[in-house]
Amino acid sequence: MTVQSAQGMGPAPFKVDQANAGSAEVTLTLSNPTTSAIRVIWTEGTFITAESMSYPIGVKTGQDQPSTLPTIIEPNGTLRMTVVALAKDGKPVASGGKSIEPPYRVGLKLTVERSIERWKGTVWVFVS
Repeated sequence: MTVQSAQGMGPAPFKVDQANAGSAEVTLTLSNPTTSAIRVIWTEGTFITAESMSYPIGVKTGQDQPSTLPTIIEPNGTLRMTVVALAKDGKPVASGGKSIEPPYRVGLKLTVERSIERWKGTVWVFVS
């Protein structure tokens, strides 16, 4: 797993504590080691199979439905999010009886805001 800052950005203001892979999904646990709350906004992402097939993604943050809303991580808090590969109809690939087995990679573009600071980058998860 790699956290890649966008050009001109410093290190990420969060840590990825854990990444667990399933069929057509990856669950990430992000933590905020700072003394102030951070706001996490996911902008886009890609789920790429070993055969170079790309799928758009959806993100779940605790609810069963995909979320496009920003999420706050309190100081010294954590956020568990699940990144899911989506089919053309916008539903999870796995719900249609299809699975995506390793190896695959997932890229999740994030913007993280803390007071007046803003960080942009991509979390890449490589599953083998």
